[in-house]
Amino acid sequence: MVRAAQGGAVLAELLYARGTHRQLMQAHEEDSSEEEANTRRSRSSCAKPGQGLADSLYALVKNGKLEALRRAAPPTFDWKALDRNGVPPLHHVVAGLVQSSIEGDDAVSLASWLIAQGADPSIAASEDCKESEVCVFWEEGKEVESSSLELYHFKETAITYVLKWKEMIKLKAAEPDSRWKGVAADIQDDLDRLLDAFTAEPLAEAKREVHAIDSTVVQLWEDVLSDDASHDLVFECEHGKCVGAHVLVVASACRYVGSLEGFGSTGCRARLPAGAPV
Repeated sequence: MVRAAQGGAVLAELLYARGTHRQLMQAHEEDSSEEEANTRRSRSSCAKPGQGLADSLYALVKNGKLEALRRAAPPTFDWKALDRNGVPPLHHVVAGLVQSSIEGDDAVSLASWLIAQGADPSIAASEDCKESEVCVFWEEGKEVESSSLELYHFKETAITYVLKWKEMIKLKAAEPDSRWKGVAADIQDDLDRLLDAFTAEPLAEAKREVHAIDSTVVQLWEDVLSDDASHDLVFECEHGKCVGAHVLVVASACRYVGSLEGFGSTGCRARLPAGAPV
């Protein structure tokens, strides 16, 4: 009976311990859920990372500020990305030209620079884009009647956007007493030059893909490179100078070294004399 009583006490302690553990786990899960909810609320109240940078750069594009863009745009910025309204950057260059906020020569230079940085004139605005651009004549602070033109970005590429503006301006200029008659030819000439920049063969030099690398990784490679004991390849230079390296790294970058017998295998040490066709 004593043993039974003792056994019962032990069992009770175990059940108690298990129950306590379950309660602790449940409390922990509730605390974690509440913490996660608070974190989500905090994140939702903050701006998205990088959104401020993107908004700033697109604002510079809209205003034709090429020199400011050269200084401010990071080399890793994705110019293929749409703005927060679903509009590609090159569309804003077209709109600026038509609305006379960007001069013809400046628009061509800006478009060429954007393409060199990765902007693509064949990328269309998003399917849910509701943004449009309006061009209108004003006199004495009032809109000239029947002078307004409006074109939506919806599904348009920069190339089709230029062509549609050209067609709309042509039709508007053909109307009786149209205020567009006097400026239509000049605007269309500028749009043609912008179209040439969009469709140049080849386009501006393609931007190299750039990836940000943590400084600790760079330091690690520098440490490995400077570790003479790990070098299994030696370049014998003129005047007796020798430069150490690693076979696997050099062989992957140089076909000649990779083709040499025994190179690329571990545990070997090799020397390349001066004048070798590396």
